Amino acid sequence: MKNNKWIENETLKSVYRIDYNGTFALDITEQYIAPIKSQHWHVSNTINDYIFVYNLNNNVFDLEYRPRNHDKIVSNKICVLGDSFTYGTCLDNEHTWPVILEKKLKETVNNLAVPGAGIDLIYNNFVRLCKEHSFKKIIIVLPVLERRVIKCRVDNGKFYRVPNTFSPDDDDNEWRYANYSVVKKRRKCIEEQMVKDIDCVYSKKIIKK
Repeated sequence: MKNNKWIENETLKSVYRIDYNGTFALDITEQYIAPIKSQHWHVSNTINDYIFVYNLNNNVFDLEYRPRNHDKIVSNKICVLGDSFTYGTCLDNEHTWPVILEKKLKETVNNLAVPGAGIDLIYNNFVRLCKEHSFKKIIIVLPVLERRVIKCRVDNGKFYRVPNTFSPDDDDNEWRYANYSVVKKRRKCIEEQMVKDIDCVYSKKIIKK
């Protein structure tokens, strides 16, 4: 960090990149704590809220459900829902198919896919999106049907909901939601149900909706 010049009275907007010499005070706010405790998954006060993983946007975790390729949800345009193939995990944003589609059509395409999503997660977000926005067209790329959402209540009645494909860090940090006994118990229960449902009846019922 040689030759970096601190601008007096400047406020850093992110702790993810500090490139100035000096002493810094970190405000431990919900913006900082929430992504760490949930391992980047949204935890809500309501059962019908969006299920999504936080995006790292301009070096700060954005705690709002937003398209990967736009600052906010753009109504009256195209919306795409799906899992990591649609989200574009491990791809630069410009190489994801929703962005390629957007360029070809010359029209806004909201990439609202969620990595690891099953049809229940997609349906949850679909219903809420339709209540809050109008879209010209919604494209849904069906995921692997064996997937399911693991959901239970945690601190002060908050709803912790993640797809079973999410693999939490293998540690014994009791502070993290994934290591709560109630969460582990619920995950085991869901996985047992998945094994028994060899015909994917659970997911097929949701598709019919």
